[in-house]
Amino acid sequence: MTHVLPNALINDKSFHLTQIEELFCLRYQTATQKSTKFIRTTMHSIILLQSGEKIISFDDKKFSLKAGDIALLTQNNYYMSERVVDVAPYKVVVLYLDDAFIIDFVKRFELNLKDAISHEAIMIKKHDLLFDDNIALLEAYIDKGLPSSLLKLKIEELLLFLLHSHKERTLSFLRAIVATSKDRIDYILKSNIDLLFTVEDMCSMTRLSNAQLRDYIKTKHHSTPKSWLDTQRLQKAEMMLQNTDKSIKEISTECGYATQSWFIAQFKKYYNCTPKEFRHKL
Repeated sequence: MTHVLPNALINDKSFHLTQIEELFCLRYQTATQKSTKFIRTTMHSIILLQSGEKIISFDDKKFSLKAGDIALLTQNNYYMSERVVDVAPYKVVVLYLDDAFIIDFVKRFELNLKDAISHEAIMIKKHDLLFDDNIALLEAYIDKGLPSSLLKLKIEELLLFLLHSHKERTLSFLRAIVATSKDRIDYILKSNIDLLFTVEDMCSMTRLSNAQLRDYIKTKHHSTPKSWLDTQRLQKAEMMLQNTDKSIKEISTECGYATQSWFIAQFKKYYNCTPKEFRHKL
């Protein structure tokens, strides 16, 4: 099962998730020994591991985080997360940030990203103890129920601290966000096609209302959400038929079709041939 974060946590009362205007702060602690999950992100995240161990596996690399380590991940990351607990309980704070917050931060502090090299996933080993104090303050502010404006200032302070202590890596993270912000909604939808079955799923994934989504798709793609989704599924299927050896069943699943027969019917309706016949014509 793939977990889409922070979306899956927003209405789950079992997680300590605090909404800070359009941002979120997750505080999670458990004594469970081990857990493995497949994760996709719809917001940018800063993972602050306080105790225990976390292994984050991507297609081309792996991060092994220990207490005090930080991971900076842009939206659209898809990874396997393994939680490992030894003696101490596993404890983590995760900040979920949106484009608007990051772009405003870059502008207000006049950060020069021109020479930074974009990296969508960055690990920082053993941050300064003063950083821990700032995280503790953020948690204390949340517990006291202080207003979102103060909580956002504390998050900005954490980012400034990262810039001071790990400037090159933090600028790379910010550059990766700013460089892709223009097409963020498209990034989110296209990277989660296999999890989108209805317009309601599209709204949930992007956290847009039905009207907002319709306006976006109409303005950006001159289409309706359903038509756009159907087209994207079929285009992805066409690409996979041309460039992979995956079975028709595998392709139908990865393109978000509930059944193989429904995929074949929709494909034939659009291309006037079945997926198998299409592949044999190549």
